[in-house]
Amino acid sequence: MCRFRPIVIGLRASSSSSSSLSSSSLSGLKLGSSCSGVFVVRDVSSTGTGKNDDNNDNSHVIYVGMSRNVKKSIEDAQARGIQVERIEVSVVHETTSAQEMRNAWKAKLAACVRESGALPPGNDPNNKIAHETWNATNAVKDESAQQREQRATAAWRTMAAERRAELCKQALDADEHDAEAALGLAEALDQLTDEAADDGNMTKADELKALAEAALVRAAVANPPAGPSQERRRNASAAARRLARARGIAMPSSSGEEEVATISTSAEEDAAYARAVFDDYASFYDDHMVNTLGYSLPDIMATMLLSASEDDSTTSETRFAEILDLGCGTGLSGEPLREHTHKMIGVDVSDAMAEKARSRRCSTSSRLIYDDVQVTDLVSFLRGYDDGENNDGGVMSALVAMDTLNYLGSLDAFFDAASDFVARTRRQRAFAAISVEDCADDEDESGAQLDRTGRYLHGANYVRGTASKAGWRVVDERVIVGRRERGKDVAHRVFVFVCDKKKL
Repeated sequence: MCRFRPIVIGLRASSSSSSSLSSSSLSGLKLGSSCSGVFVVRDVSSTGTGKNDDNNDNSHVIYVGMSRNVKKSIEDAQARGIQVERIEVSVVHETTSAQEMRNAWKAKLAACVRESGALPPGNDPNNKIAHETWNATNAVKDESAQQREQRATAAWRTMAAERRAELCKQALDADEHDAEAALGLAEALDQLTDEAADDGNMTKADELKALAEAALVRAAVANPPAGPSQERRRNASAAARRLARARGIAMPSSSGEEEVATISTSAEEDAAYARAVFDDYASFYDDHMVNTLGYSLPDIMATMLLSASEDDSTTSETRFAEILDLGCGTGLSGEPLREHTHKMIGVDVSDAMAEKARSRRCSTSSRLIYDDVQVTDLVSFLRGYDDGENNDGGVMSALVAMDTLNYLGSLDAFFDAASDFVARTRRQRAFAAISVEDCADDEDESGAQLDRTGRYLHGANYVRGTASKAGWRVVDERVIVGRRERGKDVAHRVFVFVCDKKKL
């Protein structure tokens, strides 16, 4: 199952008019006297002073505190008279150890200083530790938002599943519409289910599985309110609906009755699911794919594409006028092909993955892998692509969709758009190298089966037939092990197709 972004424990309170951090504004925060650790208070008012970017979630930190009684400490902060309309309180480090608490407090203060260049306004600049932290941090080079995200994601990944589940539960207690927290809870419970099954405790595994399914439904039916987190939470909700469909989980219908969701999904939901997965995967994608999952598709598919197009090559090195890397991710798929094309364009639905790809350079040179990276879905890109005045490299183009089409159901729109691309551009011939997760049962000509992972499996006959109808002919086809997942090999079927403009 995919890894989602670190869950921040948001505890929100609202008022109709501006107010200080009073006891009344803290009603509903659900912080008991036993809650001990480091916390931050943010102004998340619609007219607040928060920076308008996704990395701080439009939230401005106004106070960082540490206490053995977090709620009382927050109430005491009202003495500073900070005026806000809406606050968010996040427990960022829960501990009862005085030394650990102090270290975590200093680290959080330092992070705030690096971002804003000043202590949060609610913190006393005359406090010795706060002042020393400001002096020390202000002399250090600013940490980028990307580095902060990577560190937070790394901490979340290494956290025990029990702890992740506990934090997600706390978030849901504070905000029942937090689809990200519900999805994170389902994921943590999935892991605990697998661990219990591996230990032979099937009774516990069944109990955990039921809890995971309930969390998945909760995420799927969440209705996030308007705000800076709404789009992210909507993507999480779409991801949960897709996983619920894949697992045949009963979902509440509009009439209130339970029904098993249908397997079919829309293109919009496919894209939302991919964004929910890969926006949070970007910071550790390369390491996880290569070092943990043994990802081998990039080299294998590059070799197959170059071998299949060898007779058509006009030069030994620069074979293609352009290569369009559809679902380029961080650029792993592009590097083996960069030297064989005049121009390389990356396309991905995830902003975070695309940002990684834009700055990626070849490991053997300083050359950027992509001449351009666009954030959109691959069908829209192909239908709108214009090769302009690019006459470099002669007659051939190539499309690459590596580990991408398993996030789509029907492939009709993809192959039709690919043919449209060939018909509109200057090239006389195009090759397409694609991979799908292989479907063992290929009798169903509808071709796509939604797996419990949330990805689609595609039958070989379906892929060949859909491609042929759109004018694409198979020139190579192989079944290979593309990576491992949960200790098992994942079979990929790799195709190389060719399409001649004159035959369209």
